[in-house]
Order: sequence, then C-alpha cells, then structure tokens
Amino acid sequence: MICIGFSLGNELSADLVRQIGPVRSTEVRLVSCIGHPIDQPELVYVTLGLPDAELPGVRLEVQALVHAHLANITALTARLVAGEVLVF
Repeated sequence: MICIGFSLGNELSADLVRQIGPVRSTEVRLVSCIGHPIDQPELVYVTLGLPDAELPGVRLEVQALVHAHLANITALTARLVAGEVLVF
C-alpha cells in the first residue's frame, strides 16, 4: 500500500511538471483510509511552486491529472509487481 501511494505521488508529480508548464516544485500528499480502495483516497493535496502569478486553468488541469492517475492505479500496481517502477 505504501509503495503504491509513494509511486502514485511520484508519477503524478512528474506529470504535473511535464504538462502544466513552468512548475518549480511539486508536493503530492495522498491520505487514505484503512479498508478503503487506494483509488478512493480521503484527501489528495497538491502544491505547485509556480511563478509569481497562477497560470489560468491550472486547478482544472491538476484535478484532471489526479483523476487520470487514480483511474489507472491498476496499471501502476501491475508495473510495481513487474519491477518496472522504482519505489525508493
């Protein structure tokens, strides 16, 4: 469970940097509840280090990327099992 959340956060951070534009830093926190599916976290907290002004539409882009990554958690799990994803 920890490996999946860690890897999901890393991949989401990398995609945020690639797709949103001039991002200096990212922080992704996933808060899950024991007994609930990993793709249904209680909280997803994303912080972006952006230039002085927030870029238009960034919130919607971030939400779309979060939803896309959560929807693909099964594929990430398979890649973890196959050893295709670095854990630490």
